[in-house]
Amino acid sequence: MIFGDKSDFAIEYTPEPGSQDMGYGKIWIKGEFYGTNEDLIYPSYIINIIRNLLQAKQFQLDWKKFSNTELLSHLNSIRNSDSSIIISSSTFTDDFEGFKFKSGNEIIIVWRLISDENDLLFEELRNYNRTVKIKTVDIQSITSVYEEFKRQMK
Repeated sequence: MIFGDKSDFAIEYTPEPGSQDMGYGKIWIKGEFYGTNEDLIYPSYIINIIRNLLQAKQFQLDWKKFSNTELLSHLNSIRNSDSSIIISSSTFTDDFEGFKFKSGNEIIIVWRLISDENDLLFEELRNYNRTVKIKTVDIQSITSVYEEFKRQMK
């Protein structure tokens, strides 16, 4: 099942056959996915990571002046003094490093795959582009997808 629009913001979730409590899911951000749908998870893992995104704080940073790599480096340099920028992880996102912050009515999401290819458990991540990704998503888009997914998972 797809909740939302992969080209904007979406949750992809497939229930485990015979189970109402577990399934496979990942998040789509402007056509790029975050996480893996090869890891069996509880829907609450997705709910928690989306809630974490929606808790992004306004960040006073002219982030557009940075290259993708420079921005990731800057966020890594301040992660210990401001942990609110870190995207909380779950088993389906363990292979990623992610940050989020708010700018106006948008959430800026910065991430990359960090696991070494030899350490990857999931096939779909073996050919994942390792460049730093920066995407902006309207808060209302995330909220709508989040609310619909929660309703369907009850």
